[in-house]
Amino acid sequence: MEVWKRNMYILSIAQFLVMSAFSLIIPFIPVYLKNDLGVHAQTDIQLWTGMIFGATFLSAFLFQPIWGKIADRTSRKTILIRSAIGMSIATFLMTNSTMAWHLLVLRFILGIFGGFIPACSPFITMNTPKEKIGYALGGVQSGAYAGNIFGPLLGGILGQWIGFYNILYVSSAMLLISGALILFFLTELNKPKPNNLKFSKSRNRRVNFFSELQEIIKKPIIGILFMVGFLIQFSTMSTSPFLATYVESMWNNNHFLTTMVGISVSISGFSIMIFSPILGRKTDQVGPEIILLISLLGNFICYASQALVSSIWLFLFARFLMGIFIGGLLPSVISLIRKHAPEKMESLTFGYYHSALFLGNLIGPLIGGYLSGIIHIKGVIFFAGLLFLVNGLILKHHLFRQESYVSLIMRVKKGTKQIGQ
Repeated sequence: MEVWKRNMYILSIAQFLVMSAFSLIIPFIPVYLKNDLGVHAQTDIQLWTGMIFGATFLSAFLFQPIWGKIADRTSRKTILIRSAIGMSIATFLMTNSTMAWHLLVLRFILGIFGGFIPACSPFITMNTPKEKIGYALGGVQSGAYAGNIFGPLLGGILGQWIGFYNILYVSSAMLLISGALILFFLTELNKPKPNNLKFSKSRNRRVNFFSELQEIIKKPIIGILFMVGFLIQFSTMSTSPFLATYVESMWNNNHFLTTMVGISVSISGFSIMIFSPILGRKTDQVGPEIILLISLLGNFICYASQALVSSIWLFLFARFLMGIFIGGLLPSVISLIRKHAPEKMESLTFGYYHSALFLGNLIGPLIGGYLSGIIHIKGVIFFAGLLFLVNGLILKHHLFRQESYVSLIMRVKKGTKQIGQ
């Protein structure tokens, strides 16, 4: 098997294990707080759950550029191994938590050692033939989303069988196995050179992160791509906490309500898992710019449809289509970042990109919760879709500035036809 293809399969399995390990824990934090850590008041459980959930995103947001910079100087494979082992140890230490603040601190530390998923993107782009990057990225993303889908299911089964406390051991073991896979089976063909972070020959010194960020976003397209990543997470996290209430308003039947909520959450993940490799391959054929534009406009239509429909079945159909377009966003964004990132600063650029993702995770629920009290959940969903439309228009201005809307529409139609084929 070709090295790049073996790397894709190994990283896909490793991402599945990592995301499953995270998903095993997240839904059951309130149960752990109540049964094992002595937090009984419902308001206190909600407060601690929110802080514990957000602590990982906060530290990940702060430390992603740092790990990206180190990866550009050392080895991207080493960063992956470090992340897997560090997260495994942090998760194992959670079994010794006796108070809620112990878990909060360890979840923050987990985010510091995180960065496994962000580190996969530059590894793939730097160790895969250019004509295969989109396909490889799609395949790896499928593993991550499969973990997101099946992790909570496995966690629910294990929770009934062995209890949440012991799930932490399982999660730690899964993270350790993913690190072993990387250590023994992943091949890094293009290792960074040790002096590749010098800003220029005339200034023979390393620059600070602010100067590096200025260098990275000199090309406006990079900033647009950061915004796309932020939007993916913001739109998801701003609406997800309220999906149960929204589904309940459309499903006039108390029976199977939780099932319908579960389906509405997971159905887009299934379509991402299925279509991300397909659209990744099309990205290599059609070009990431057109796939990105189609996906942005498609997400606007899907979000607007979710806000306007009153039938649960049409809502689920729109959610499934939304997953297809998100599956097109992921490989096209990463391909474009790899294309436009400053030379020898690829991992650092990806670090800032994933910081944008974590920022979306952080503020999405806050903004969504605030807006839902003013414009209802329908308005929040439509607002999330509108942001995709605005981002698509900005993308058109910077990438297709010399092209008329009529010509661009024809290219989009041609690209859509090629995708269908």
